Amino acid sequence: MKNQKINSSEWYTMLARPKLRYPSERRRESGYDYFEARLYDSDFGRFLQVDPHSYKYPRVSPYIYSENNPVVFFDPNGKDPIFAKNFFGRTKQIGDDGKENGNVFLVSGKTRRAVKKATNEGSIYGGSLKVGSEVSNVPTGDDLQMIEDLKPVADHTQREQGFHTLNEGSPVKWDQGPKTTGYVTPGGLLRTKGTITPFQVNGKDVQPQDGSKIKFYMHFHTDHSNPDVQAGGGSTPKERDLTFQRNLEESGYQGQGLVVGTKHASFYNGQGVVNSVNYKDLVKMGRSVK
Repeated sequence: MKNQKINSSEWYTMLARPKLRYPSERRRESGYDYFEARLYDSDFGRFLQVDPHSYKYPRVSPYIYSENNPVVFFDPNGKDPIFAKNFFGRTKQIGDDGKENGNVFLVSGKTRRAVKKATNEGSIYGGSLKVGSEVSNVPTGDDLQMIEDLKPVADHTQREQGFHTLNEGSPVKWDQGPKTTGYVTPGGLLRTKGTITPFQVNGKDVQPQDGSKIKFYMHFHTDHSNPDVQAGGGSTPKERDLTFQRNLEESGYQGQGLVVGTKHASFYNGQGVVNSVNYKDLVKMGRSVK
């Protein structure tokens, strides 16, 4: 019997198509898969068209998918991502909001479950992603770059660093705090003490009275050079951090505070920590959009 080559389109009509993680539509006339934004050739494992948002990612090929890292990034339609922590405490993309507003979201709790449910059903999450008790807005662009620039400065100088960004503005670096010192608690435990004055620039208070004008702000908790000192460089906000955040919220600020420690970072509101992640994951999430 003479062997006959059967193309992918014919195989599709002969065999039941398995369920795919990434929703697509098989074009019968060509055998290509349409993934909402471009065509994919499953025979060669290649997209045949450029990513419609490739202009945001000039450092990579416009033909790749999810920055060539589909294990970490999930990009079904080229929209902006939603991340959540997995069982092991590391972040992973679980869906998107179907919009192109340049945001990156980190979610938990019921919001996390709702996003995963929508993604598993092949749909876009259409619920609320307003910053709150289960949702954090991850810094991107210039804000993320400022964090990456200040992190080694804070680690090297052992002085708290920080900055803020106003709406439609660029990041403004604060005056650095005094060098972190060690001290002994009444219970005999060694601890560190570091501080910074929020919104102090060149010795002047530049904090807007109207908190709604503030887009984002953050600061670092630094370590101490004494190896016997414990709890240095942690990302848990201190009580004065929470108090300052509550005052900002009362003045109209709609976002959260961010504190970056030696290895972790925490988003917090006036009541406490909302989401805490590994610092490397914070950078990874922020870099997922341009």
